[in-house]
Amino acid sequence: MSHRNESKVSFASESTPLVGQTNGTDDTEEKKRWGFLPWTKREKKAPSRQSRRRRRFTQSDSIIKNGRFRPVSEPAPRDLSQSQIQDLMESFAHEDSDEEKTWARLSVEKWLQKQSWYFPRKDVEKAPSLSEAWAFFEHMTLPRYQWFAADHVYRIADPGETDKTALFQPRTMPDYCFLQWGLGVDQYFGMLKYLSLMFLVCAILNIPNMMYYASPTYSTGKEHLPWSLRASAICTRTKWVVCADCTADHWSWAEEGSTFATAPDGTVLVQRNDCGGRMIMDGILDYATFVFVAVFMTLLAVYMHAREICFDEDRLTADDYTIEVLNPPPDANDPVEWRDFFTEFALKQVTMVTVALDNDELLRALVERREKMDELQKLLPGEVNLEDEACVQESLATMMAERESATRSGSSKLFEKFLRGAGLLIDPEAAVQKVTDLTEKVKRLQLKHYNVASIFVTFETEEGQRQALAALSHEPSRLVEAMKFPNKTIPTFRGDTLRVDRAVDPSSVKWLDLGMRKGGTALVMTANLIVTIIVILYAAWCENSARKKHGPYAAGILVSIFNTAVPIVVESLMYFERHRTEGSWQISYFCKLTLFRWVNTSVIMKVFTPLVSNLSDSADDVLPGMQAVLVSELLVTPFTSYLDIGGNFARHVIAPRALTQSEMNRNFLGTPYRLGERFTALANILFVCFFYSALYPAVFLFGFAILVVQYYTDKYLLVRVWRQSAAIGPRLARISRRYFFNLAMVVFIVSSAYSWAQFPYDNVCDKVGDTERVLQKTFENVSFLNGTVDTITIDQDTPVYFCSQDIQDFDAAFPFPPTPGIQPEGLKWMTEAQERICTVFGWTSLAVSVAYVIYFLKEIRLFVSSLMRPTYKPTLAKSQRIDFSSNERMVAYIPQIKVESLMYPLLACDVDGIDQDMIGWSDPRHSYDRHNLIFDVPRINQRRRMTISITPDQIEDNNGGKKSSSANNAGERPIFSIVKHYPPEWQLRMKIESDMIGTAYSESFESSNQSWQPLC
Repeated sequence: MSHRNESKVSFASESTPLVGQTNGTDDTEEKKRWGFLPWTKREKKAPSRQSRRRRRFTQSDSIIKNGRFRPVSEPAPRDLSQSQIQDLMESFAHEDSDEEKTWARLSVEKWLQKQSWYFPRKDVEKAPSLSEAWAFFEHMTLPRYQWFAADHVYRIADPGETDKTALFQPRTMPDYCFLQWGLGVDQYFGMLKYLSLMFLVCAILNIPNMMYYASPTYSTGKEHLPWSLRASAICTRTKWVVCADCTADHWSWAEEGSTFATAPDGTVLVQRNDCGGRMIMDGILDYATFVFVAVFMTLLAVYMHAREICFDEDRLTADDYTIEVLNPPPDANDPVEWRDFFTEFALKQVTMVTVALDNDELLRALVERREKMDELQKLLPGEVNLEDEACVQESLATMMAERESATRSGSSKLFEKFLRGAGLLIDPEAAVQKVTDLTEKVKRLQLKHYNVASIFVTFETEEGQRQALAALSHEPSRLVEAMKFPNKTIPTFRGDTLRVDRAVDPSSVKWLDLGMRKGGTALVMTANLIVTIIVILYAAWCENSARKKHGPYAAGILVSIFNTAVPIVVESLMYFERHRTEGSWQISYFCKLTLFRWVNTSVIMKVFTPLVSNLSDSADDVLPGMQAVLVSELLVTPFTSYLDIGGNFARHVIAPRALTQSEMNRNFLGTPYRLGERFTALANILFVCFFYSALYPAVFLFGFAILVVQYYTDKYLLVRVWRQSAAIGPRLARISRRYFFNLAMVVFIVSSAYSWAQFPYDNVCDKVGDTERVLQKTFENVSFLNGTVDTITIDQDTPVYFCSQDIQDFDAAFPFPPTPGIQPEGLKWMTEAQERICTVFGWTSLAVSVAYVIYFLKEIRLFVSSLMRPTYKPTLAKSQRIDFSSNERMVAYIPQIKVESLMYPLLACDVDGIDQDMIGWSDPRHSYDRHNLIFDVPRINQRRRMTISITPDQIEDNNGGKKSSSANNAGERPIFSIVKHYPPEWQLRMKIESDMIGTAYSESFESSNQSWQPLC
């Protein structure tokens, strides 16, 4: 990040190509490779990566950043005072033009902050500034971009960047920018776009079916229905027939009693649906739609996988060089021992080793203490030393006196008291006491013994990682064979076989949860699943009651409300689950939410609605109820998300009543979002459309509209509302495609098969070979179940018989597949055309279901086998042959904890001796020590200085292992994770040369207090 006292230098001067950028003038081929332009056949040979990316450190290890020269020995960033920080935000507040501001910020600055009911402290002399808080929101929280006209690319700017930046415009931001939020986000928006296109094509394919269902040929009397329901299989044309064995109990579901009647002579009369006639064409179009969906989903999976590989090849990250040891010996905390063991697999060398401990209890206490101290620091005036209890008490008394003497209305004081009681505003006295209690807890926890939980080993080359994985693992395809005939000797560490896997992205590692045992995690996940099922049952009861008492639209709104509220409940449950990675957490979250939404949105309505109501037009029947749900998903859900009620409440209600600028800024950190929840919403729409497509082909139009609205709503929220989170890899998108989207396709064919098999949903059959005739055509004084009396004329010469068309009442021992054989013996409700259609759908559904079960069982088998022996599937991505140390932008596996209330993560290890560019972020206002938890422990004797030079002895230590240093004293058991960096010899020697240059210019640096300038 550049500062205002530095020379303005554009990022465009960097030698590293940006996303979608090439070193040439024409970036068309590069964009094609990334999928930014339509996918076309590539040339015979794509340009190599070496021709597009300049190797770093080829002449000197002096790092060129933002057009300036920075030797390795450059001092750490200077601490800025609170007044200087406020000056920075104040400059943003005054320099931004009205065209650059959001409408919410403009409304606050132009009118709202001048109203005492909105901003009670507007007349207080030292009151915090809402203008600065909104500038903080737009410059520090929301993503901003820099535009490089020469290369036609956008790039996300660093938070607080003082060079020319602008907020992303949701309507004009190109799709390739999603990659800058991570591959998971890119794949989510890509699938939204392509699946909406799929739904549009499906709707076009079903236009003949929709036109037929809306025509009088199929059914009359549908003029009162909305256009989408007129184009459905709702049947309003019925006829009265004589039933030979029907009873009132069979029609107990008919609350209005208008479909069952009894003549004075005891003859039973029932209504029968009289729709249909074009079953062959309807079935063919539905089957063609399924085939198209299957082919499209297969091609989409292939394209997304190719895009994933292309992204992996074109963007090197630390996980391309790193493996994780999942079962290290508890006492193996010496990084040198791990380096020596893995050196035999390295093509060149091991560059970094991270020894992660199971010290989560200590870290959680330290994080909570840091949060409370941060809250307290924001409340107290000036810069108070929180370690000085007397100074804290004095400042607290001064602040409380000023607050009591401030002129405020009674209602304002009462409302502020309510907010503090609810925990929405901080109570200073309670915060002081909490810090004291946590300090004592930390003193107790630092005396505990902590074991090794995980090991991260980073190789200098990609080949080193792949060789280590191949040597220590089996291929999944040969795992079972290897278990039966072990012919491969796997190297052991201290006599034990290591379980290794490719590491995830450093930002996705959950350092607080690495020490959690799998048994405990599985138990908690099972308990959470049971609670989720209970929530599903409760939601089913509420929605069924709402549908009966208030109609389908009330139930549809309730469905949308549950779909919005349940993620909050599930997220609360997920607090008790411990996952090693953010991706694993998101997958568990996604699975629970998807299970709930599939049942809540689709299955419940089918279960609680009588079978004969599938084609009825009453407001509380299946298809009208589903239309209400779809309309609610199209309008209510995105509108609720767009309102951002929680975030706006924090910015417009809590923030104007904050006592300090820091406390006010805390309410402008943005709304957190879960990528797993967004994938759940996508999977839910897919499931609903497939589940009801046979009887309601217009559902594809709803699916198209919903996904388009979801795409643009989420795009807006991503750049204007949501807080940036950890980069999620492709595993979540991969699981959603492989298991849930494929399962939705199975549901598509199975649901369609049953829809055609159960038609016409009236529970009456004709008897095969029946010669009995009904002589009487008109029945007078017929009594209905509701007590009314009328005259009925029948339209069928032969009597009918009761036969339940419900799945659970089929005569077959197992009513799958739904072929003509499910009809009762001697009775028949299917026409000949319907039987042919059911035969095709039934056996296809069986084949597809068996294929999915085989695939799923195979995956389970491989998973269970992998628990016994490590597995490794070689990646398809080609090695780029670029060393880890040659990539300046590489982020290493350094334990750090992200806290929602803090702008920067908290470090949980000693970072002395580590290239600080590998930490992945920088605070321009404070050094890294300010964010390091190791200095919050009173007893530990950590080094409290930054390594500013590298001596030849350290080169000897790296090569010969003669010397070693640790974050803890010799003989002292560690309580924090250990990170060791072993730079290559060429890099160490260049750093010595760079350090000599830095010493020559140090006096000039200190006197000018400016950043280093390029050497001439």
